[in-house]
Amino acid sequence: MNNVKYNTDSTSAVVQKNKVLTNTYILLSTTLLFSGIMSLISYSMGIGFVNPFITLGLYFLTLFMTYKNKNKTSGIFWVFCLTGVLGFTLGPILNYYINALSNGSEIVTLSKFFISTWLFIFRNSNSI
Repeated sequence: MNNVKYNTDSTSAVVQKNKVLTNTYILLSTTLLFSGIMSLISYSMGIGFVNPFITLGLYFLTLFMTYKNKNKTSGIFWVFCLTGVLGFTLGPILNYYINALSNGSEIVTLSKFFISTWLFIFRNSNSI
């Protein structure tokens, strides 16, 4: 048997797939940047740990609103709200590790470096 597969996609379909993939990565990078900015704001303000029930309530509220508005333009707003809440609650955790441990700043810096390196390697591979 001959198991040769031929690519039957037209050029316009390939261009459309590439455009969707590019827009997806742009949205992912901007939400990640917004989450990082919100964690930096909460870290620099010295916000303490937020009540877990408030955190979960805000998380599920923004997740629910993102799901309900997934096919509307306001869904983008709710995605940014969701990542902003998650970034804001990450600030106290970073504050704890940076200030409580003797090498806390090195741990946070190395983890950011390794995560961004890992994402760069696997984004450029053909496995995605």
